[in-house]
Amino acid sequence: MRILVSATDSGFAAFLEQTFRVQHYAVDLAADWVETRSLAENREFDLALLDMSHSDPAGLAALQYVRGIRPHLPILVLINRTQLEESVRLMTMGADDFVFRSAASSPELFVRARGVLHRGRRPHPGVLQVQDLELNPAKRTVTRAGRAIRLTSKEYSLLEYLMRNAGRGVTREQIIEHAWNLPAAPHTNVVEVYINYLRKKIDGESEHKLILTIRGTGYQLMKAGPDRSPARAASA
Repeated sequence: MRILVSATDSGFAAFLEQTFRVQHYAVDLAADWVETRSLAENREFDLALLDMSHSDPAGLAALQYVRGIRPHLPILVLINRTQLEESVRLMTMGADDFVFRSAASSPELFVRARGVLHRGRRPHPGVLQVQDLELNPAKRTVTRAGRAIRLTSKEYSLLEYLMRNAGRGVTREQIIEHAWNLPAAPHTNVVEVYINYLRKKIDGESEHKLILTIRGTGYQLMKAGPDRSPARAASA
């Protein structure tokens, strides 16, 4: 489960990140409303948690923007108790529910988050497809050209992350933190090991390779078409 957390207070943002990671959420932090917009545009999330406790007009605009580009994304906002009357306005602008900022350290935050997810605007997550590769999040199945592929839990999480970022390079650190929800470790080859496992299962029987190595960056799943620049990518 991936969550977008937006909070301009860095200390509070770090607290929220740790709070959700302990509950096994993968968390992407946005330090300002510009970054909030950018992350919402370029990544897929199961839930957005926006700290609206400062009554910032830019925050209201960001809420409307996120709702506009992600109509099915459940959005939970944090407000102060003095903003109770404003909660109605926030709901009309795109929020699905609110929780008081003072309750962020209590079980109520997760009760509200789970409630928004449960009754969220989104039905079951749709099937991800990149060329002839399909991943069904609801059934946790993977096929390529109709051939069923069995993956371990880590392989599945890695492939899902690559598919959600198809056409974009992702770093080893991003894979560790976002696909597996673990702290990045500078001296480990675990990503390379699992990329190799995945290549054998996904690309091994296909002439057309999907998983690319981006020199100096990390890895990328080809979004469409066999053409690519040899200067930027290699299949191994």
